[in-house]
Amino acid sequence: MATKYLTKKNIVDNELSEIDFDFYKEFEIDTDLEDEDEGFNEYEYVINQYGSSDGFPIKIERVIEHLKKIKKAGCNYVEIEYHCDHIGYLFSGFKIEEATEEQISTYKNKQEDTEKKNKEIAVLESEIVRLKNR
Repeated sequence: MATKYLTKKNIVDNELSEIDFDFYKEFEIDTDLEDEDEGFNEYEYVINQYGSSDGFPIKIERVIEHLKKIKKAGCNYVEIEYHCDHIGYLFSGFKIEEATEEQISTYKNKQEDTEKKNKEIAVLESEIVRLKNR
């Protein structure tokens, strides 16, 4: 199978953060109240019992609207990562497509140049060792 060369251009990096406040507001949860006997509030119990520890619920419509903006910016792929410090999601939008012949040629030339430099460095380093050990 022939090697496929792709280009990946990062176009958008942004975040939907503090989504927990949206959740609290929608369900009218008072986040200042804690059950002293149990050490958690009712909301935390529900999320921890039925949710994921690697994420937080977010309205589907909010994500769809955000993805539409990313697509409008020219992206055709997205990476989404949970950000536990901000209770939100990091979005990185990319334009990924097959590389042109010119891009492939440039990439291969850079690789060849790097290999040549590394070989020259190895020769010079061995020469330094030889001279030091004389």
